[in-house]
Amino acid sequence: MKPRDTLYRLARSGGEFNKLYAMVRRSRYPMQKLEWPVVVAVRDGDIIGFIATHPRNDAIVAGPLLLKDERNPFVFMRLVQAYENVLQCAGVKSYLFNVEKSNFSYIHSVQAVGVPLIAEDDNTMLFKREL
Repeated sequence: MKPRDTLYRLARSGGEFNKLYAMVRRSRYPMQKLEWPVVVAVRDGDIIGFIATHPRNDAIVAGPLLLKDERNPFVFMRLVQAYENVLQCAGVKSYLFNVEKSNFSYIHSVQAVGVPLIAEDDNTMLFKREL
């Protein structure tokens, strides 16, 4: 199957979430509950990536965003677009996301398009995306 045949959709309950949690376990991302919305990228029946929402009472926080092939910027970009479409349809006006400080290229890309930094600690930077 070709990249143009990748389907971006909301995750389905049940066994699909088991696959997503398995991806989290294989990554270096800390285990956490995956909250709505969870958008998956599916190619040839296989989940190749997803973006979920980190549970927090005072804000919508995107993450984790995990890909089977971490070097695929197109799947990354399309997952974010699909996630933002779901948030907009739900009436969300903005959301937060963390970036590890060691991810220099992504930080540069985020800052280059004008997404404001709102907080940081020793390891991460917190950005706010307006929709």
